[in-house]
Amino acid sequence: MNELFDFSMMALAGTLVALAYDILRSWRRAAAHVLPDKKQLKKICTCTRPIGDVLWVCAAFLLFILTIYVFADGVLRGYLIAGFICGVIFYTGVLTRGTGFLIYWLFCGLLYVWTFLFWKMPRKCILLFRRRKHV
Repeated sequence: MNELFDFSMMALAGTLVALAYDILRSWRRAAAHVLPDKKQLKKICTCTRPIGDVLWVCAAFLLFILTIYVFADGVLRGYLIAGFICGVIFYTGVLTRGTGFLIYWLFCGLLYVWTFLFWKMPRKCILLFRRRKHV
């Protein structure tokens, strides 16, 4: 019975890793869709994309190792790896369309609010005050 519990915990860890990558992917898609300055965005994305990927791989590996350490006393077994892979496959096969869509639109909404408050409104206020000074 303990093996079944360990398998399910590894499947949950695999699902969380796939969800984390879905969040990262949705953030990139939303930022490319919403942010106003496309040339500046390309410069930022070419620098930060590898950093985000490396951080995701490190976090996924850390979660994998910690899950094995906590639930299997640090002993790596084949069914643990199979549980992790089953969790990733379950998320990507069943849940990724619905959650990826929701996460993407959540990030789009947040970025629209962010760009309105900190990009469009300050620019409009600056232009408004510049016009009034010259009149």
